[in-house]
Amino acid sequence: MRGGNSGHTDWRRIALAYVAGVACVIQLGLIAPMVPSLEREFDLTLPFVAMVLSAMTAVATIFGAVTGTLTVRWGLARSLKAGLAVLAITAALGALVENGPALLATRCLAGIGYIVAMVTAPALIARLAQPRDQPLAFGIWSTFGPLGIACAEAAAQFLDPLGWRGLLWADAAMLAALCVAVVAVIREIEIPAAPAAAAPLAFWRLYGMRAPMLLCAAFVTFSFAFIVFAGLVPTYLTESRGFPVAQVGRLTGLAMLAGIPGAVGAGWLMRRGRSPLRLAVVSLVVPALLSIAIFEPTPLAVTIVALAGAAGLGGMMPAATYALIPRIEPDPHLFAPINGLLTQLASLGVLAGSPLFAVWTDAFGWSLGPALLIALALAGVASLIAVGRHARP
Repeated sequence: MRGGNSGHTDWRRIALAYVAGVACVIQLGLIAPMVPSLEREFDLTLPFVAMVLSAMTAVATIFGAVTGTLTVRWGLARSLKAGLAVLAITAALGALVENGPALLATRCLAGIGYIVAMVTAPALIARLAQPRDQPLAFGIWSTFGPLGIACAEAAAQFLDPLGWRGLLWADAAMLAALCVAVVAVIREIEIPAAPAAAAPLAFWRLYGMRAPMLLCAAFVTFSFAFIVFAGLVPTYLTESRGFPVAQVGRLTGLAMLAGIPGAVGAGWLMRRGRSPLRLAVVSLVVPALLSIAIFEPTPLAVTIVALAGAAGLGGMMPAATYALIPRIEPDPHLFAPINGLLTQLASLGVLAGSPLFAVWTDAFGWSLGPALLIALALAGVASLIAVGRHARP
């Protein structure tokens, strides 16, 4: 395939790009279940374990925007193949390490493959989908996060029979097979040529582009709230309300999966003409309001239903955001760089979300946690209103 939008939506190649996104997220969640085994074998401290767990996200926070710019020069399909290949190699290297620093190094290298693939996959989807199908395609794409985490949790069931090294070898084999499939199925996607000097300049332009920065700012408030709901609600339920860890983990995990139908539903609604800007506003405001029910001492069933509602409606935000990018910046060369900037700042929100919310609740208590989430949601809405002034119909 030599071009992108050639008259029809290439759902087969879009599906493969989607699977690549899911595989990338699996890499984020796969190490956490291995932590007890790694601590015992390598005698790791808790701060070092935290660095290992956050290494990939930290790399995305640092290199997101510049990676998005470089993938335009390298070629989208070629970049996706390279990102998956790096992930496969680092997974194999991770299975061979003999100490903590070597493990940390493999996770940092994996972060490079992760950000390259994650920036490229949605840019490929934008080229493979016709404009009328892009909202639905982005809605489907936006489910890669919860599905990837769910797959990582399912893979953890094989930790006892395989051991952590065996699980990493299996992960490397899966990534290698996916890379081969991408090589076989996805050919280079061509977009109109840009001047050779344009790609490096685009990186610096990003931070001065008003509409993309405003959109990214709104998405940061979403990523902050998402990591609070996914990461700290279980802690709140177990430590402050005394519910069993196993029960809380099972119920909150199921509740967060509501983000999948939320994202697909947003794509369907946008394909039927609903405004992505309005969906984005709803996806910020309503979950923030639902957090009042989550952080009050209501019955557990009420808390879980509220959490599922927050995850489901919040799941519309990624789909709406990806659909807004072509509306605020029609230049196809800038889609991957803007997606890189989006990934970079969203990763910052994820990294900062848990510690900042923990500091807030330590100072003011869990019951005032929703006040911070509502304030951030309103800031995100203000950014979206400003984005609306730049968006094309």
